[in-house]
Amino acid sequence: MHISQPPLSLSIRQLEEELGTQQFTRTRQSVELTRSGLAFLERAQLILSQLSEAVAVTRAVSRRMLDHIVVGFNPTLSYDVLPRIMPRFCARFPDVSVRFEELATAEQESALLQKRVDVALFLAPTDARRSIRQEIFHQERLVAALPDSHALVPKKEIDLRQLKHEAFIFLPSRQQTGYQARVLYAC
Repeated sequence: MHISQPPLSLSIRQLEEELGTQQFTRTRQSVELTRSGLAFLERAQLILSQLSEAVAVTRAVSRRMLDHIVVGFNPTLSYDVLPRIMPRFCARFPDVSVRFEELATAEQESALLQKRVDVALFLAPTDARRSIRQEIFHQERLVAALPDSHALVPKKEIDLRQLKHEAFIFLPSRQQTGYQARVLYAC
């Protein structure tokens, strides 16, 4: 931290007095954050992140950027959807600065509610809170990838119910999004 121990200890003590709670558990061998210390750290990091965002937006405005948005997105959208929609967006709104934040679907809702992102691009409609407005802007066909030896391969189209007893392979997700359940229910 480029600061000597006595001033650092004094600063920590002053912070603990101001907060009215101990932030660290100290032993001869270690110093660890308490539960309240962890809670304070998480919120302080969020504030610093928002401060960094405010600085970036201020600099963008000074460079004559008229607006700035933060878009939360699922990483799988970067393969096809984002490359197709961003050129159209940039052409229509050339003075809007866009920053992307990669988030799992379950993280996007909280990011919207905490105003860390302005827009979230979900893979599928979610059961999000009523305070979050959802619009479908892109649809894709559901495609079954089958081994060459599968009995359904010769058919040009299949009824999803024919896949009812098949094993499915899904991309791993950090958190359940409901997408897997929707696909399985459709079959």
